[in-house]
Amino acid sequence: MARHPPITFTDEEARHLIHPYIDVVVVELDIANHRVIRNLVDMASSTDVLFVDTLKKMTLLDKSLQKVEMPLCGFTGNIVEPRSTIALEVTFGTLPNAVTVKVNFLVVECLSVYHAIIGRPTLHRIRAIASIYHLIIKFPTPNGIGDLRGGPGVVKGML
Repeated sequence: MARHPPITFTDEEARHLIHPYIDVVVVELDIANHRVIRNLVDMASSTDVLFVDTLKKMTLLDKSLQKVEMPLCGFTGNIVEPRSTIALEVTFGTLPNAVTVKVNFLVVECLSVYHAIIGRPTLHRIRAIASIYHLIIKFPTPNGIGDLRGGPGVVKGML
C-alpha cells in the first residue's frame, strides 16, 4: 500500500463553525458526473444508499438498475425494501486531490432530506477519516490528502 502524508485536523479548519456545533457531516459529491449536494456521511451505515428521487433528478432511474430482494433496517427499527442496486462512479474531493470509485448503492424509495448516504463500505475503500468536530472527512489520494467539508451551507442547496 502506498504511503501518504499523515492526516491531521487543525483548529483553523473548524474556525468557521460556531461551537458547540453538533451536527452530521453532509457533503457535496460528484455522482455519475452530476454535482449532488446533501449527501450524508454516515459511519454507522453498513451500506451506501441513493434515493429514488435523486435518480429521477439525475435522469438515471432506468439506467443499469439491478433488482434486489433484501430488506434494509433503519436505526429506528423500521424496514425499507430497497427497489434495486446501481453502481455509479463517485468522485470525492477536488482535483488534484480527488479519488473516484465505483459505489454500489442500494436504491430506496422513501422521503429523505439527503440525496445519498455514504456508509462504511465506501468510507473504508477510500480510507477516509472523519472529524465530526471539524465537519470534514479526509482521505489519501495519489497527489496528497483530499477532503470534503460539510457545514450548514451544504445542507441548504438543491441537486
